[in-house]
Amino acid sequence: MFKSEYNKNISKMFTGSLLGAVITFTTLPILTRIYNHEEFGNFQIIVSVIALFASISSFKYEMAIVLPKQEEDANKIISVSLLILIFTTVILSVIFMLFGQQLFNLLNVGNANDFTPLIIIGIFITGLYQISANLIIRQKKFGQLSSNGIIRPIISNIGGITVGLIKPTFFGLYISQILGQIIITIFNFRKSRLNLIKLPKNNLKNVLNKYKKFAFINSPLEFINTYSLQLPVLLITFYFGAGTVGIYMVAERLLNTPLNIIGQSFQKVYYKEASDAYQKNKDELLITYKNTVKKLAIIGVFPLLTVLLTAQVAVKLVLGDEWIEAGVFMQILMVGYYFRLINAPVSITFSIIKRQEIGLILVIVSLCVRWGSMVLFSQSIYSILTALMVSSALFYFIYTLFIFYFIKRDNNS
Repeated sequence: MFKSEYNKNISKMFTGSLLGAVITFTTLPILTRIYNHEEFGNFQIIVSVIALFASISSFKYEMAIVLPKQEEDANKIISVSLLILIFTTVILSVIFMLFGQQLFNLLNVGNANDFTPLIIIGIFITGLYQISANLIIRQKKFGQLSSNGIIRPIISNIGGITVGLIKPTFFGLYISQILGQIIITIFNFRKSRLNLIKLPKNNLKNVLNKYKKFAFINSPLEFINTYSLQLPVLLITFYFGAGTVGIYMVAERLLNTPLNIIGQSFQKVYYKEASDAYQKNKDELLITYKNTVKKLAIIGVFPLLTVLLTAQVAVKLVLGDEWIEAGVFMQILMVGYYFRLINAPVSITFSIIKRQEIGLILVIVSLCVRWGSMVLFSQSIYSILTALMVSSALFYFIYTLFIFYFIKRDNNS
């Protein structure tokens, strides 16, 4: 049925993501009847802060795990990633303890200071998960990643329901998500058969220097990009409060779940296959890139039309009248999500061709435009979401074109 290992691996990822989406869609109507808008909103605020700082918890050295030909070098990168993760967790703990309130006020989420221990734990666990996931990608154990896509929503959603029935606060959503990450991380390390105790502890300077672009370019790039992605939560919290953030979170989850079936299935496979293609023949990278973008553009048309035509009716039917605004949010945001779907799996290409600085410049410009447009049109929740959609769609379209241009330029040089 499949003509290549690339398609087989995408199929494995797709199957896991699809089953995970079914679990999410099945349990979400129950969760929205247990937790109110504010509890979802408070949970999303904490998740956004965790995502922001976890994005640089290992200075992005974990991304380099996939690249070396020699296992010894890969193991050294794992050692470096783990050591940096421990270091950043300790430093962030001190910073949050001394200046947490000022920092969270700057991010427009001052109430997050009350949950500092939860945030620190979340950053460390997420960092460990990112290291383990890249190790599994290196070993091409996509079946394991596919299983993760099923196990994680089972634990997170079933756990959220169970704890919520006892006491429906955001903590139930938080603890179930963290537990899911912990279990998957353990599974990843066990499946990789990596002996953490025997990881190299000496002569790490060579890999630190060789892959220093990940620290100096990818880290700020990822931080700014993550801040840009979390900006809606931060600004909606500031202008409209946690209740509206809760509605936005449900809309985002309903959009992300089916689109992640497609995007993440391609993303993890593309990173490994494109890296291998670039090392063998630069022309193969261009072919892989073009084929991936074309497939994503075609596949994404169906969810685009489905959301635009049916979101309000479907949300009202499944989640109830009190959540119908989530359907409106989905329709406003969907065009931006379509272009994000096309861009996200191939956005890692700048790292593969060692032109991360181009991605950094594009993301900085995008952040300024997104922030400025959302603040300028903050008169209502609908205008701020429309500004987000337009700025996002333009950014992802332009970013994808720039990747194509620099692959062609690299091939011709």
